[in-house]
Amino acid sequence: MEKISLFLVGIFAFLGFSKLVFADCTDYYTEEEYNYIVTNTDPIDLDLTCSNETLFTNEYLTGVHKHLNSINSQNIKILSSKYLVYKLDVPNFRQQNNYYCGPANVKQVLHYLNGTSLTQNQYASQLGTTTSTYVYKIRDVLNNNSTQTYSYTLGNNYNVSSFTNLVKTRTSQGKPIILHARTNSLYMYNYNDLRHYLTVNGHTLSAAWDDYNGIFNIYYVDTYYEDFGRGSVLGEHSDSTDNVFGTVNISGRYIIH
Repeated sequence: MEKISLFLVGIFAFLGFSKLVFADCTDYYTEEEYNYIVTNTDPIDLDLTCSNETLFTNEYLTGVHKHLNSINSQNIKILSSKYLVYKLDVPNFRQQNNYYCGPANVKQVLHYLNGTSLTQNQYASQLGTTTSTYVYKIRDVLNNNSTQTYSYTLGNNYNVSSFTNLVKTRTSQGKPIILHARTNSLYMYNYNDLRHYLTVNGHTLSAAWDDYNGIFNIYYVDTYYEDFGRGSVLGEHSDSTDNVFGTVNISGRYIIH
């Protein structure tokens, strides 16, 4: 078995779960984190026995390994000093209630990709949204309603550099990204920590020449409507790469790309 260092931080064990048996695992995740990952992951990608020392199958880990190698091989060179803004024109839809961030983000992405979209209620029905929306179901609905192929990866399998490369690569392909986020690292949320979905639609590149990438910021489109002291979070915003990456650089948070 090929071991992928990004995943195999330790040998995982999860104790105290009725009707589940774990093989040679440690308590790398809390019970809450474990359950959250399991419910947001397609069952086909899971190996709950931890037989390969992770919660995921060899096939899933191999696919992620290839994906990370692919985006890290992207080398975008800027040949002259300039300030670059690259954004996809993703429309903004305010979510209809506190738990419709999943349907609203799906609507934003599909409206950009298709030029039209269904209602949030229709997407909520497809997603099975009640009080929350699972990550793998967002992937399925995006794939079923567009010509794009989406997948998902745990955010903390990236670092700032590989996350930056992913944003560059996907936006250059005309493909918005959905973040399965925790919001406390974002400037607009002013340290308020919500479980939320966000659509990444672009980036900036300043003072760039040759192989130097300058200061990189990321654009995202938010469906929520609260003001946490820095203006409404609803709409398109730009924040630092570190702040945006911080929303998914947490155990159990995903990037849908």
